[in-house]
Amino acid sequence: MTRKLLVKTPASCGEIVEGRDDQGSFLLSYAINCYSRIQITPGPWRPLPPKSQAMVHRLQALWNLPDLDQLMIQIDSDIPLGMGMSSSTADLAGLVVGLAMWYQIPISNQEVFDLCVKEEPSDGVMFSQPSLVNFMEGGPVAYRLADFDYDVLCLFADRRVETCQHYQDPRLEAIRHRQRRDYSRMRDQLFRVQSQSDLADLAFQSACLNQAIHALPGLEQLNQLRQTLGIAGFNIAHSGSVIAIWFRADQIRSQEILSLLRSIKLAYHDYQVYRTVDGGSEVTWVGSH
Repeated sequence: MTRKLLVKTPASCGEIVEGRDDQGSFLLSYAINCYSRIQITPGPWRPLPPKSQAMVHRLQALWNLPDLDQLMIQIDSDIPLGMGMSSSTADLAGLVVGLAMWYQIPISNQEVFDLCVKEEPSDGVMFSQPSLVNFMEGGPVAYRLADFDYDVLCLFADRRVETCQHYQDPRLEAIRHRQRRDYSRMRDQLFRVQSQSDLADLAFQSACLNQAIHALPGLEQLNQLRQTLGIAGFNIAHSGSVIAIWFRADQIRSQEILSLLRSIKLAYHDYQVYRTVDGGSEVTWVGSH
């Protein structure tokens, strides 16, 4: 049997906190059960999407991979594009892990992250736990969230954002410069979180700060629902393209939440329910290797 390598890497669902202060950019996200899947087999080389192709060139220069043109790499992803859900990062992380495994090159999750950041701003989906990272410059993980286990109702806005273009917008840098002290306080508060309720308060604070970048009407009303109706919390994506509501299906059903949302006029055109999962790429060999 021809050997085959399969790599599955999860999406994220927006950011619990995100900002920039005098210490640099920071972001804390979590993984969900929506995946990028990469398959590597012997066969003729096929062109890849531009970001993935750029990563292959980077790895070839770094590792000097022999017979790379005799590999067929296929990428199949369930992750919505342009929604701030790490569709590109999951592809890139899976590609790095897959080629490292194929060529028997030892690599850590930290090294995977640092390679991804060189191609585009990246969150921490390659780490097993939700991790606070410098998504623009890379470097060591500053904080890990030990317990984050929820169903997630993901509301999709009718807009898409290209990550690199989003972070190159000069308006974004100006806004974050003005708000850097607020972001710094938010980062400090993260290290003092004592409960899931504290974390939800912090995620709401982050969402409000990012309202200055992309206004999302209805957040205040959504926070009131959180406090009164058993919703554990919510966060938004950096682009304002996703609102992710944390809940537990044994306490409240997603359809009940959707019914309640009609009263506060949140702007979304589609939704999907996910589960939080461990981050990191799952590797499976098929055939001899």
